Amino acid sequence: MSKNAKKSEERLFPEPLQPGVVLTDAQIRELVRANQLFDPRTWDERGLDCCSYDVRIGRKGIVGGRGVESDLTAEALEISPGGYAAVISEECVKIPADLLVRINSKRSFSYEGIALLTGTQIDPGYTGHLLFGFYNASARKVILRRGRPICSLVFESLGGQVSRPKSPDPDLLRGNFPDRFVNEMANKEVLSWAALSEHVKEIDRITKDILDLRTKYEDVVEPIKQLTGNVEKLSQDVDKLSISIGVVSDQVSKLEIATSSNAQHVNEISASVKVLVGEISHVKEETGRLGDVDRDQQDKIGKLSSKFSVFSILVYVFWAVLLVVAGGLLTTYVLPRLLS
Repeated sequence: MSKNAKKSEERLFPEPLQPGVVLTDAQIRELVRANQLFDPRTWDERGLDCCSYDVRIGRKGIVGGRGVESDLTAEALEISPGGYAAVISEECVKIPADLLVRINSKRSFSYEGIALLTGTQIDPGYTGHLLFGFYNASARKVILRRGRPICSLVFESLGGQVSRPKSPDPDLLRGNFPDRFVNEMANKEVLSWAALSEHVKEIDRITKDILDLRTKYEDVVEPIKQLTGNVEKLSQDVDKLSISIGVVSDQVSKLEIATSSNAQHVNEISASVKVLVGEISHVKEETGRLGDVDRDQQDKIGKLSSKFSVFSILVYVFWAVLLVVAGGLLTTYVLPRLLS
């Protein structure tokens, strides 16, 4: 590194950059002068923006399905509808181990129906040219020429160097397509516009069928929703009925307990009635026996009454006789003495 480059770098970065800091155009320019970020021989000042750099299509391109490299310094790259292609970037990047590069695609490709097939970042430590793929999703041919901007690169500080920087690809380091990639592009299936159009029509038919099915589905779903509502209501009614049945079951259980208790009481009463009937029968027997005894006593009383009547008469007779005797004695013995 030259003394001037060292002085410029010291002037721009007096302290290590904080993580997440995006480099400005001035910082990018000074790093390029210090032989960082880009090989100065492939760098173009016109591609520098306020905080990014536009990478361009380079010298080599390849079309899918053929596997033949094209020299873009002599001819443009033509991509048919439904076709794939790839290019090598003009720039050779030299990413330091403490920087991460973000890749932002250009909107102009989207306007033309071109999809940019690439990653979203370049890893710290990578050195070499960049490989970009394209897919033509439009209904017309697309022409790509050398020097056209492909995407913009944004350089972001990591705050420190990574422990395992990205290793370079030997082919891309020299600006060539890797052999494996060329083989893949040679066997890449490319749809003709007619085939692509037929696929689109088939997709339209499938979409229409799906929409019809959706309409039919909605027609079926509405009654199902109503049925579901009825089922939910029925389920609630069943729940209420289950609660009522539970209450009735509890009442029946209590009634069964009361019935069992009443049956026990009835059995006890029946036993008591049987005992009472037995006692009544005994009382009847005793009453009958007492009736017989009473009749015997009545007979005895009648006999005694008869005897007493006879005795009374005899007493009366005795007293009469006694009185007569007494009167005779008084007349015979007492009165004469009293009179004498």
